Amino acid sequence: MKKSELKELYKMMFPEYPDIVTVAQLRQMLGISRQLAYDLINDGYIQGVKIGNAFKIPKVNVALKVDRPKKNDFQPVFLDAAELQHLFEVIKGTKLELPVLVAVFYGLRRGEVCGLKWDDIDFERETLTVKRTVTSIQLDGKTQMIEQESAKTKSSMRTLSLVGSFKEYFQKVKEEAQALNKKVCGNCYNYEYDGFVFVDEMGDLLRPDYLTTQFPVFIQRHGMKKMRFHDFRHSCASLLLANGVPLKQIQDWLGHSDFSTTANIYAHLDYSSKISSAQAMVGGMFLPDAEGFQSKWSEIEEADNEAVVK
Repeated sequence: MKKSELKELYKMMFPEYPDIVTVAQLRQMLGISRQLAYDLINDGYIQGVKIGNAFKIPKVNVALKVDRPKKNDFQPVFLDAAELQHLFEVIKGTKLELPVLVAVFYGLRRGEVCGLKWDDIDFERETLTVKRTVTSIQLDGKTQMIEQESAKTKSSMRTLSLVGSFKEYFQKVKEEAQALNKKVCGNCYNYEYDGFVFVDEMGDLLRPDYLTTQFPVFIQRHGMKKMRFHDFRHSCASLLLANGVPLKQIQDWLGHSDFSTTANIYAHLDYSSKISSAQAMVGGMFLPDAEGFQSKWSEIEEADNEAVVK
């Protein structure tokens, strides 16, 4: 590159510093010159101070005097097996029954529940694939459903086994309930969401905000503890942990992108690892036998009494 070209390049890159750097220094700059970097930084600092004085900008960072908000340790709400069994009984036959069952056993997010399609369920292989979310937004006073083919993250896209009676549940919804609704409603049936698993009698898609608002109302009506629909993910994780499933497998089941997310939320529930750690401690060092434990305490007490008498 010619000197004249370097000069033009410099003017274009640093129009506010026309006289500071020579051509030779510019060559060094293009080779990442440390000295030039210092020159530019120092000059920039001086200019910043001048501007700060002109506008009376505080020289001390006032934000340093503000107390940082303390970290809010998130404590998830979850139902144990007995509480879930009670919930299954009171929710039987309602519109919330199958969405709740799917959320509990698979740990799906509300948008993932609403986004399930029949193409995602393989009845022959008995699998369920999570690869889509649905969100609802307000546009011009109307609720619009937004379908996103990819789930929250790449790891959110996962294929899970159809456990228990889920195959039968889904088959009844598809082959009996939805088929009957289409026949009864005729032209009034909404085919816009045809192919989705969770639609109502008229074919309208189950909205995520419906689960958010109506589920708390339902459980309050039945005297159950306060929780969100999303808390079923925590219930799912806690049950998996209680049955000895490792955190890494739970990460895959829930579709967490980062293992630390799973560990930070659920590690305190990992009973099996705590038991293993305790057993490892005992195996790694000698633990004295408990025999004669109380007699030793009695000897100490007798010695203390003798000392008092003397």
